[in-house]
Amino acid sequence: MGRHENRSSIRTACHSLLLALYTVPTMIGGQACLAAQLTPQQKAIQQKILNGVCCVPNLSSGYTPYQLKNGSYREKNDNGSESYVTLYQISFGVLGGKPVATAMLDDSGGGTGIFMALLLYEIRNDTPVEVGSWAVGDRADVRFISIRPDGVHITGRCFHGDREALKIVTLVVKRKDFDVAECITHPVSEAEKKDLTALETIWIRGYDKHELTHEDKQAALEIINRHEKDRKEFTEDFRLSLETDNYGSTPHPLVYDKVGKPIFHIDDPWKKIYLTVPLQE
Repeated sequence: MGRHENRSSIRTACHSLLLALYTVPTMIGGQACLAAQLTPQQKAIQQKILNGVCCVPNLSSGYTPYQLKNGSYREKNDNGSESYVTLYQISFGVLGGKPVATAMLDDSGGGTGIFMALLLYEIRNDTPVEVGSWAVGDRADVRFISIRPDGVHITGRCFHGDREALKIVTLVVKRKDFDVAECITHPVSEAEKKDLTALETIWIRGYDKHELTHEDKQAALEIINRHEKDRKEFTEDFRLSLETDNYGSTPHPLVYDKVGKPIFHIDDPWKKIYLTVPLQE
């Protein structure tokens, strides 16, 4: 066996071992897999999921980040009610040839609705990375979840708000069915947070009116120039901050031309108008 074939065999063996580490039955006798049946690696990953930043899908579009503690986030509303996010029923398996985990999410804004989603995590170097979500519905009755080669099998009833459904059914959610989940999950300094908020306000003003004033452009240019050293990271944070507040853009909302001049892309999804607003010094 040549050196190239030997390396290829080693890579294949390592990949197979990696998948085996994360592949355990997610149902035993029709019941969800218990925490005691998880491997040490899976238990550690489970804790990272339950105590990490969760990208929670908004009702219309985009995601909002919430820092979880033991799988939960709660806050009091002005009217005395309580909003909460709860993560539970974590399963492990292999999907599309990659080690993955899934988790059920309950999201309540304090009213009668509990909007549920199935979150998908890819396991990268023992780190769970949230990559997708699939809308389960309002107050669905989920009995158990199984990750199989053809997709994630979710068994229960009342999916997608169908309160009349009495029969237990199993839906197969394929990898392509998951919406892309992304939001800012890393720590952001107060200075950057302030700049993101200011830039977002300017961008939304242009989004609403399809025009920015000279003062708007100057203010945006000053913000961008402050982030010359971390331009790539800042522009990506800017995009994600817009996504979390339901303001999307077909192109990236902040790009640079050939000479490094920043450009806003503003998109009105209703009128299908795409406007590029250059920022002039």
